[in-house]
Amino acid sequence: MSNRQRNEQRRDEKQRDRQIYYFATLKQIAETLNKTADLRETVESTLPLVVELLSLHTGWLFLLDEDHKFYVATHHNLPPAMAFPGPPWCDACTCQRLALEGELHTAAQVVECSRLHSAPGDRQDLTYHASISLIENDQLMGILNVATSQWDLFTPQDLHILTAVGYQFATAIKRTQLAEQTTRIALVEERNRLAREVHDTLAQELAGIALQLEAADVLLETAPERARGRIQQALARTRESLLEARRSVLDLRSGPLERQALPQVLVELLERFTSETGVQTTYEVLFDGPRLPASYEQALYRITQEGLANVRQHAKASKVTVTLQRTDHHICLHMEDDGRGFESDTTLAHPTGQHTTQGFGLISMQERAYMLGGSIRVSSCSGSGTHIDVRIPL
Repeated sequence: MSNRQRNEQRRDEKQRDRQIYYFATLKQIAETLNKTADLRETVESTLPLVVELLSLHTGWLFLLDEDHKFYVATHHNLPPAMAFPGPPWCDACTCQRLALEGELHTAAQVVECSRLHSAPGDRQDLTYHASISLIENDQLMGILNVATSQWDLFTPQDLHILTAVGYQFATAIKRTQLAEQTTRIALVEERNRLAREVHDTLAQELAGIALQLEAADVLLETAPERARGRIQQALARTRESLLEARRSVLDLRSGPLERQALPQVLVELLERFTSETGVQTTYEVLFDGPRLPASYEQALYRITQEGLANVRQHAKASKVTVTLQRTDHHICLHMEDDGRGFESDTTLAHPTGQHTTQGFGLISMQERAYMLGGSIRVSSCSGSGTHIDVRIPL
């Protein structure tokens, strides 16, 4: 083998080793970026790795906030002149301007750092840095800056590898942001669920307890035994309310639905309503087939509870009719009373999920139906009672 051939072989081997090293570097960076869904932890653990694996000196990461303004998300091994926080970080810089103008959108570029140029103190011979725009689906998410005292050591291949690192950063940042957004949405949904449960269980049970105690107060002197009976009923409802509160927090089936199916539970609910209010109830079941899923039974049970609570508090009705019907494709609940009614003819829940009425009770009914893809229509006229129609697809 000639000297020329040996030199070419060594050069090829060196190039191959460098490519293997680059691929190993990208793999290690990708693994670090995907270890957690926490944005701060992700960038803080990955930036030092990038600086170390690429034999650089320092680095810092800008991200865009909701107002489209850059902020320092993390940094590593900054020179004394660039201590963060500090004066060098107060104003915008060249790389930010280039990124916003779209001049960094294609690849990593070596940029003279305006912060380093104007910073007093020990800059550790740093003047230039490589800037990589972090782009995900054509959306600018931030800038990754890395620096070394010998800027001319950034080869075209180094810039290519930094561009690949930038894509990895952007994808990981977007993933963590989506995860955080999902968490926020889940928290809001859980808060709304608990609000519905508190309203549909505790608030209504407390109203029933208050009614029993008011009756006991009236009977206390003239009929103490009857008053005692009312107090015992109030105590029983208090215990039931405590159990329901615990079930609501744990998102369990309502207590009655654990023992039997919805049609039978509604019978008990209406009988108790009549005993407490004196309002006559009629119940019809047009229902065949297997038991409904727990989520359907829970929603229809709570909607019926809320409808009866509205009758108790507002309608001044003498009669309530409830019909539960199951068809091939829908489960339908119809409630009507002969109370004083109100001016309304409103579809409370529809495919857009928009709220079209005021009052948490009606909104709670709407949300329960909407979560199952259903709708509620409230029809009422002053002096002519109220009709509530619930329709949920199976």
